Amino acid sequence: MDEQLVYAERIGSVLERLADTLDAIPPGAADARVVAVGSTPAIIAAHTHGAVQASVLGVACGQSVPRDRAQEFATAGADLAPLAAALRELATRVRDGLAALAPGALDERTTPPQHLMGAAPTRELARREALASVLPHAGEHLGELQLIRDILVEQAAGN
Repeated sequence: MDEQLVYAERIGSVLERLADTLDAIPPGAADARVVAVGSTPAIIAAHTHGAVQASVLGVACGQSVPRDRAQEFATAGADLAPLAAALRELATRVRDGLAALAPGALDERTTPPQHLMGAAPTRELARREALASVLPHAGEHLGELQLIRDILVEQAAGN
């Protein structure tokens, strides 16, 4: 199995698990905060989608993709079903994008446009580095969302 396929499968799996977790959040809880300073399910989904799309498709695959990090964190009033669908669709785009890369492409260095880097300053990096950063970042948000889901499900059950 080649490296690009490994990344594609691992990142795709995290995106699908994020979508499954969104599906299990009680109706009407897209904007719920379980702690005052925490993010909502909608914000976590929008931010993770934006970050993965930017890092994988934008940086690693060199595609022209939009990103508005400030909007990701302003997401409110969203229905979770379209966010879950967008995460699943992104998993497919990640797999397709990485499968289309030429051998050795991950060794190439690039300087991404600032909008893809979010709050981090832009700098030259290997395409592989962009991929390697996605898994812990998306995984952290998956764990955060799973914890929020568990709390919201307990609250909805009256416990």
